[in-house]
Amino acid sequence: MSFEAYAELFTVLADVSPVVQALPPDGALMGVTGALGYFGAV
Repeated sequence: MSFEAYAELFTVLADVSPVVQALPPDGALMGVTGALGYFGAV
């Protein structure tokens, strides 16, 4: 995965959750606890 694609991935994930952690070499961990409340589903 290119650096540009990895950066774009983090941009998308940050729109969903403020808790995003990089996992080398090309992964990400995103915390979604409370996401339903954030998006008004609960």
